[in-house]
Amino acid sequence: QCSEETIRFYCEKFLHKTGGPQSKSSTVIVPCPARSNKRQHALRIALAMGSILNCEVSDCLQFAKGGSQLGQKKLNKIDRTNIKMVCKVAVASKNIIFVDDILTTGATAWAARRALPEDCNFEVWCLAQRCRVATNE
Repeated sequence: QCSEETIRFYCEKFLHKTGGPQSKSSTVIVPCPARSNKRQHALRIALAMGSILNCEVSDCLQFAKGGSQLGQKKLNKIDRTNIKMVCKVAVASKNIIFVDDILTTGATAWAARRALPEDCNFEVWCLAQRCRVATNE
């Protein structure tokens, strides 16, 4: 479990490197939903980024009922493409930054994109990217 200080440090480094969003006033940061209340990595990262950037954070996504309740590590490639999310509350912003702690296959980000308004600018920000995807076969 990372301390808030550590998360803020890496968020500041990330934002310094990327330059942050073009228009902060119309940007909403949306964290990847957690599968349990114990592991809120993306929400913690989103809150730190929102604090640094002075942007709204909306914890508006949840995994759809009936979808896999297993974590990503336990899903094969085909099951990962079937991940579904729903938006709990309307997001009015035209600029949405989807935040997750790691990007492996992009399936979670794609599920988030499908759940959010079609007419928004959608960016994916993550603190780590996996170079090589392990197979579950």
